[in-house]
Amino acid sequence: MPVRVLDPPPAGLESIRSLLSDLLAEPDLLHGPLAAAGVDRLVLTAPHPVFTVGLQDLADRGLDGVAPVGVRFLVLDGVQPVASVELDEDGSFKSVNEGPFVSATANAVLAAEALAEVQAGSFELRVLRIGALHTMAVWLKNDAGPGDIFIPMSPGPKVFPPGRPLDAAQFLGPLQALARKQLSATDPSAQS
Repeated sequence: MPVRVLDPPPAGLESIRSLLSDLLAEPDLLHGPLAAAGVDRLVLTAPHPVFTVGLQDLADRGLDGVAPVGVRFLVLDGVQPVASVELDEDGSFKSVNEGPFVSATANAVLAAEALAEVQAGSFELRVLRIGALHTMAVWLKNDAGPGDIFIPMSPGPKVFPPGRPLDAAQFLGPLQALARKQLSATDPSAQS
């Protein structure tokens, strides 16, 4: 079964298309591959929720402290990923990104769909972003309960080979260690 994506509200799709059209009309605002795209060739695909977690929550509780912060779409120029657009949870515009996580997300989704456990099960496509650790990963939330899969994206911490699927323990263990290390480095009382 392919990875399950969100059903985007039609109003949200129209507002993104309008935004992209406005951006392409102002070429000085764009500097990446989106700038060369034709608005008539743009396709919005793979809508997925974006989650984030703070360092302390991550260190103490893993993903129990995770919170949804919006919905992200990949923007394709034909079949080529050129950008992502993120909306707040209320559907208002949040950001456009033309950076390396755009193609990394597209590649991770393709890799996810080829996994035997994904083909045999049902997984929701999500993205986990932990800004303080410069980490972004495709998160395949298992609809049947335990058994989530994480695919770290590049650039990110060297402890994760980019694009390699990891189970929750393989992913969270190193992340929690990084979070604890960063927290202790920034806490003056922990340095004696």
